[in-house]
Amino acid sequence: MRMRNFAVYGLLFSGLLYAQADAINVTATKTVDLPPEEVTFNIAVVADQDTTLDQVLQAVKESGIATKDLTGIGTQQFGPSPNQIRLAFQFALTVPFSKFKDTLDKFAAVRRSLVASGSSMELQTYFMTIAATDATREQARQRAIPDLIEDARKKGELLASAAGLSLGSIQGISDFSSTTGTFVGGPFGPFGPAILKTVFVLSVRFGIR
Repeated sequence: MRMRNFAVYGLLFSGLLYAQADAINVTATKTVDLPPEEVTFNIAVVADQDTTLDQVLQAVKESGIATKDLTGIGTQQFGPSPNQIRLAFQFALTVPFSKFKDTLDKFAAVRRSLVASGSSMELQTYFMTIAATDATREQARQRAIPDLIEDARKKGELLASAAGLSLGSIQGISDFSSTTGTFVGGPFGPFGPAILKTVFVLSVRFGIR
């Protein structure tokens, strides 16, 4: 047993395998490019301190913003005096990617309406995120798992063989995923990340003989 563990620990430099007793863990990864399916607009409606949420929602209702989209309420200073403070109602509105330009047009129409009515409110779009839906990401995960298991097994067999061992059956599996954002911009608004590249990581625990 001592010699077996010593042989397996000798492969630690690969970063793909580590041993505990009579088992090894192998990690496999797969990167998938997902389609742009939805866009989330991070918005602030700036208003006077005595403005209520209902008043804000009424003023910007044509934009599609609703109570469920509220993420917080902060303050914004608009002058040199500490007393020159306005409320910033913060929203995150998610729409299908196909409605990207239509939504921006709605924001522009609301801004024109606020100016025309003499309102002191301002609609500010300060960030946008483009992503696939959760359902699409889960489907991609399910498709990736068989390939990841096969890749992990091949790596496990190679590493175990190099240590003079034989790979046994699977004893456990864990997985997670991470997304990478690529910053994009355009003529309609500020910059934001396109979170479309997803890395699926699978850790498989094999027995060794």
